[in-house]
Amino acid sequence: IPTSLKFFIIKATQGKDIVDFYFKHNWENAKTGTTIVGAYHFFSSTDDPILQANNFIKNVQLKKGDIFPILDLEYDCANCSSLGVSNSQYIKNVSIYIQMIEKHYNVKPILYTYQSFYKEFLEVNFSNYPYWIADYSSKIPQGMSIYGSSSTTPFISMWQFSSSEKIDGVVGNVDISYLPVNFIDSLVYR
Repeated sequence: IPTSLKFFIIKATQGKDIVDFYFKHNWENAKTGTTIVGAYHFFSSTDDPILQANNFIKNVQLKKGDIFPILDLEYDCANCSSLGVSNSQYIKNVSIYIQMIEKHYNVKPILYTYQSFYKEFLEVNFSNYPYWIADYSSKIPQGMSIYGSSSTTPFISMWQFSSSEKIDGVVGNVDISYLPVNFIDSLVYR
């Protein structure tokens, strides 16, 4: 790990009714006074988007200094390569979820995904959102830019560049992301 840890992103909810068993513990213990935290919802293509948004809203109370809500968009089954609904229904469901989150928190959520999923499902419909991109490489994902480095859209607000790091006190591998220091204030709840 190149520098000290400055932020933690914690899974909060999934689908219409799943709350991560460790969310409350992780959320409370990650806040050290020198770190910022964010929570994400893992979107289910087949669950009602209103129930999914309500699940997140019910379980995540953002406070001043927390990272904007995050929506994890990827295939939602192990080793699958298709969604449980049509592409158009998926886009509609994601839009409904996002609208509810924006109305409740009064901010645009950060969209977490990987480049091929972005190209296939999100690029045309959600290009004006900040992205957290997973791309396990030492190079910025092709066709994208780290916030502030160019005018290319979409811009990456966070870049997950590794899924195999180790942190003292955490069992197993940990995902590590880069967040440009000049962009932190733009993603923190006020």
